[in-house]
Parts: sequence; structure tokens; C-alpha cells
Amino acid sequence: MREQAVAAVAAVVVVLVTTPVTRKQGIWYALISLAFIVSFEFWRRSLALDDPPQVDIGVGYGIKSGLMFIILLACFMSPLIAANLIHKKYSFKVYALMAVLSMPFIFLLLRMQEGVLLGNYIATHGAYAGDILGNRPGVPALSLLFFATCGALCAGPLLILMFENLGKKFRLLILFSCFYIAGTIVQSVSGQGIFDRYMIPVVACLVPVLASNLGSGLKFSKLISVIFIAGTFSISSLIFLEASASDGSVWKTAERFVAQGYNPKEIDAGWNWVGLHSDQAVGSRVPPENALGSFQHFSDSRQCLVLGFEGANLPEHVATYKTFGYFGPERNIFAKNIEPCV
Repeated sequence: MREQAVAAVAAVVVVLVTTPVTRKQGIWYALISLAFIVSFEFWRRSLALDDPPQVDIGVGYGIKSGLMFIILLACFMSPLIAANLIHKKYSFKVYALMAVLSMPFIFLLLRMQEGVLLGNYIATHGAYAGDILGNRPGVPALSLLFFATCGALCAGPLLILMFENLGKKFRLLILFSCFYIAGTIVQSVSGQGIFDRYMIPVVACLVPVLASNLGSGLKFSKLISVIFIAGTFSISSLIFLEASASDGSVWKTAERFVAQGYNPKEIDAGWNWVGLHSDQAVGSRVPPENALGSFQHFSDSRQCLVLGFEGANLPEHVATYKTFGYFGPERNIFAKNIEPCV
């Protein structure tokens, strides 16, 4: 989500050039914007594994991931979108346009079902499922399908509501959102992967825009919003509780091995554990052929003990924990000693 920050500068520049200013002010705005962009890019390329744009263009992936991005954005905005549609009366043509705009998103939903969600935070096996070896218990597919369906149905209305509010009051917020979405799609076309966490800044920008359409005393609209928010909160809580329970249990298990005399730098308990206990910045080190995980990007870390969940083909059962917080079924954590260390 580093490159998307440029969208803020682009939005400000567009607003400035379309707003009457003196010549001196315009020169200063341009110089400040140029200095920011150059500084930003210099910082970005100084990072390890900065994932610079590739030459290989994947138009198909770009279009699909762009639609997926908007579906997830519309999903999170669905409470306000539903309240707007109930509160405001549109003509038949506008409703028809909303339906037409939603068609590509609905088609993709029918093709991919809950897989239409980009993943990373909201995924079948919880947030950052690839952080630790093995498989977490899955968040119910029906819950994620509810998420995806809300997003696909609300995508068309979201696009209409965004441009409907493209007035002076919210022009900067909407321009930023448009540049951000367009830039993210271009990023995916250039070959870079995009994830659901990228759309968080857009949600923060669009909430005041859509909320401004709702006056006081809208009891039914507020009720619909509460229902959608309750659904979103419930599914989000399931994902959060599962990620917290599973990651926390692996972390505590690793700490138990440290208390037994293991060097924390020689335990692979997931990306967070390895990164926290490393004194080096993440690098491009290629994992050894016999390494079990993909967390060997820190030059001062080794795999002597690996922890993971079921499905990781680790032979020794070392711990048990409760899923979905503390009220779900029990799950197991497994370990394997690697000799010699890699």
C-alpha cells in the first residue's frame, strides 16, 4: 500500500489547479508536490523487497482484481449505501443504471463465490493465514459469501453515490478515492498483487461522503444501517477471534520452548515471531531447499524448530487451543525439530 499514497497528492493537485490561485501560489504548490513525490519514491525504493512495478502486464488479472477491490469496498460501505437507497428517491433510470453497473460484479461473484474477496484480512482461513505453516480452521464460507454478495449488489450504487456527491464540499475526498482505486487497478495490471487491506483509506474517505446524505430522524434507514453493521461486525469478529486465538497459541507455544532453552532466533513460529526476534532488516535471502516455511528472509535466523497447524506435516503434537476465541472446538499445534538447522 506504499504507492497508493501518491493518490493523495494527485487529488490535491487537481483541486488546486481547478481552483483560482495566483501564479506565485501555483508555483509553490507545484514545487511542494514535486518534492513530496520525489521524496516518497526515494524512500519507497530504499526499502528491502520494495516490489517495484513490473514490465509484465496482466490485463486479465488487473480487471478481475479491480472488480474484486470495488466489491470489498462496497461491502464495507454497504450499511451507508443501503441507508442512502432507502432514504433517497431515485428515478427508474438511475436504479436501472445502478443495476447495470452491478452486473460485472455479480457475474464475478457467481464465478468465484466467496473467493471473490481479495484476501489477506478477510479470507477463508482468517487474517494473514500464510503467516504460519498449516491451516487454520476456516471461517464459515456462508459468512464470507454474505460479505461478497453485499459487496457485489452494492458496487453499482456505490459508484453512482460517489459521483453524485462530487461537489465542492467532498471533491477532494472523492477525487482521492477515484485516484486511489484507479492507481490500485493500474498497480495490479503492472503485475503487482493487491490485497483487501489496501482499501481501508478509501473507506475512511467515503464514510463522511455517504453519511452526509442522511439527515436526522431517519429511523428506518438507521435500522437498516444497524443491521448491516451488525452483520459486518459479526463476521469481522469471527475472523479476528480466530486469528487471535491461533496466532496467540502458537506464540505462547514458542515462548514455552524458549523457556526450555531454545534460541528464539532458531524457532520458526511464523513471520511475526521470526521478524521480531531478528536483528536484521528483511532481505531477499532464498530459503534453503529443505526449509519447511517461507520465513527465511532474515539472515540471522535459522530453522531448528518449526511450529504449525494441522496440515503442515509436522510430526509432534505440542499444544491444543480453542478456536474462535474460547468457545469453539479444540485445534492442535504441531512441531518438528530440524537437524541440522537450516
